[in-house]
Amino acid sequence: MSETNRQFDEVIAICRNMFEKKSSDYGPTWRILRPESVTDQLLIKANRIRSLEIKKESKVGEGIFPEFIGIVNYGIMGLIQLELGYADSVDITNETALQLFDKYITA
Repeated sequence: MSETNRQFDEVIAICRNMFEKKSSDYGPTWRILRPESVTDQLLIKANRIRSLEIKKESKVGEGIFPEFIGIVNYGIMGLIQLELGYADSVDITNETALQLFDKYITA
């Protein structure tokens, strides 16, 4: 396996782990978000990264890396939302959400 592939797999595992942790805490509540709301979250993350880069300082627990994880995960949520459409209530299980995450992260 090339170094690039190994690094990619490592980052994907980190993103999936965070997605799984958030799902166990909150469930797939993001299912109620319309595509525009997911886009807003992506923009918020990108602006946060920009702000951290400009200030070159962050408080404890802040950093660019977690924001990029958020961008990856919101991107996957957006792809799932485009496939399923948004829901008026949570309509999938955590297990289904993880299966869909895996489908899109490896596509």
